[in-house]
Amino acid sequence: MPRQSVYDHPRRVKTPSNGKLAGLIGLGFLCTAIAISGLSYAYSKIESAIAKKAESKSVAKVYTREEFRALVLGKTPKELIELLGQPFYHTDYPTGEPELWVYGERAMNPNIGKPGTAYIDFEDGKAVRVRW
Repeated sequence: MPRQSVYDHPRRVKTPSNGKLAGLIGLGFLCTAIAISGLSYAYSKIESAIAKKAESKSVAKVYTREEFRALVLGKTPKELIELLGQPFYHTDYPTGEPELWVYGERAMNPNIGKPGTAYIDFEDGKAVRVRW
């Protein structure tokens, strides 16, 4: 009987052979292994960098509020940087003179027993007031 249409015969679906399928699966496993090892390497480098930074970072001294106030009042910005390092945050007057510096975790808060934030106000280039 002659064929009347292309739809008369069942279509043969071409599937990859077992060898090709095994090769594709192996390639997938290889790519996954490479990706995991790369991520593991990157993670170990990040962890190493964090550990080195933590080792090199000196722990800042925490003062009582009275000690901190006595240490700070009357000092110039340059003197404060030498004593305490750079402030966590600062604002300046339009003239460039310092207005407010903020140091975090440098003075003990007696109410909670943990280091708190100190706000240092400046006038005429010197620290004149410490607020908590």
